[in-house]
Amino acid sequence: MVAALVRSTDGDENWILAEVVQYLSSSGRYEVDDIDEEQKERHTLSRRRVVPLPLMRANPETDSHGLFPKGSTGNKYI
Repeated sequence: MVAALVRSTDGDENWILAEVVQYLSSSGRYEVDDIDEEQKERHTLSRRRVVPLPLMRANPETDSHGLFPKGSTGNKYI
């Protein structure tokens, strides 16, 4: 799961919750599917527009190493 910054047909940019379908190594881009049941759109995006979301929730008291530092986008983990 990722947060993805996509441009709508009217030119506005919005963050969506999406799932990575594949990484296109030839172009360095990601294909992601919007998980919104009404939209179901596929987008091809650069790495700058894709922010990975953690698979599990870290407990800050016992797993502080599992949290992204403040201001981090987490892109180094992709």
